Amino acid sequence: MNIYAKLLLIWLAAGLVSWKSDLVDKSEIRRELSASTSPVILGNKFVPENLVAQAYYYAEQLKIKDDAHIMISLRSHLPNQVSGYTVYNDDRSNGGTIQVHIMLGERFSFAQQSRTLAHEMVHVEQFVTKKLVKCDAKRYSWNGGPCDHVARISYRSRAWEQEAQRKGSQLYIRYRRSHANTALTSAK
Repeated sequence: MNIYAKLLLIWLAAGLVSWKSDLVDKSEIRRELSASTSPVILGNKFVPENLVAQAYYYAEQLKIKDDAHIMISLRSHLPNQVSGYTVYNDDRSNGGTIQVHIMLGERFSFAQQSRTLAHEMVHVEQFVTKKLVKCDAKRYSWNGGPCDHVARISYRSRAWEQEAQRKGSQLYIRYRRSHANTALTSAK
């Protein structure tokens, strides 16, 4: 099954699109998707294929499995001094999946986008393993602790950001070493 057919099945199972047919059985769709052993990772038409390939590498290294559906997009406008960020929706308690959207700044070099992607994929791992849980719009729980108002914790003091910086840097370096013959460019 190609990736686009898989994405359509995900959207149908999640109820994001509808299909007026008695032939569509959501339980069959869920069985088809659960047969997968890797996450579904897609980039919009502006995302270079080698960034998507890097995301698969990072997912494999972080042991992110099939319960994550990840969309990567390049954005022209991000908050000042932000090279990327991640938002997610966890619908696993309702029999669904965890959907993640990683936004990377298009104004940054491809090398910076690659480093940022590694950092954001660590956040994906944190969300998937429930190490980092979004309690509501402004509060997060880290490692099962209480939900803290994120604005009260400086960015560099947030334990999840410290972990993402450390592990993301290590991931990026491992990727570069294992793909030393691959040019770090945005060519498709």
